[in-house]
Amino acid sequence: YENLSMNIDNVNDRSDWEKSFLTPAIQSQNVDLVLDELGHQGHTSIFTLPLFNEDYCRQLIDKCETYGRWGEREWAAYPTNDIWLEDIGMQEIYEDAVLRPHVYPVIAKAWSLGPPWETQTVEAQNFVAKYDTEGQFHLDLHHDDSLVTVVVSLNDEFEGGGTYFYRQKMLVTPKKGEAIFHPGNITHRHGARPVTKGARYSLVSFIRPMFEE
Repeated sequence: YENLSMNIDNVNDRSDWEKSFLTPAIQSQNVDLVLDELGHQGHTSIFTLPLFNEDYCRQLIDKCETYGRWGEREWAAYPTNDIWLEDIGMQEIYEDAVLRPHVYPVIAKAWSLGPPWETQTVEAQNFVAKYDTEGQFHLDLHHDDSLVTVVVSLNDEFEGGGTYFYRQKMLVTPKKGEAIFHPGNITHRHGARPVTKGARYSLVSFIRPMFEE
């Protein structure tokens, strides 16, 4: 990877940001080479792609721990111990350098979606969730308040954990920097398996279409 010493707080140019923190596979934008469906292909609708390098994962975790105000927002029926990207100044660059140019097109490709995905009239709530043995260590089975959910694994220094999909009978444990995405509700009830040692960090996006009034 290029420019691994770049600090996530000091990279505002989209092109520099992509070269510093995204995997070469994602930068190439060759969707057919980077997108995989987990489990029984054509049936699970749980997709994976290599998104971030280790440098970005480490820096984002460090930034969240320095901020330290975990779980301030009581915002969902099944809230996580989280920090929102907008609270640490990372929302805009994540939308501009990651979601819109790279993730939304892959989602559209996976399910052959048209508008609003073609025009990217969608919105995302983005936050880092933390599971550890001293705080929230799991999350009950639930549906997300999203059309599509994206979860990026930021570390692998923990035991237990993973996302369990009840209907698909699948436990998914992405590699560091790897993203999974899946429908947020109806068909994909899921939960976070208990962490038994260490801390698990995930970058989560709840994505919904925006409809004109």
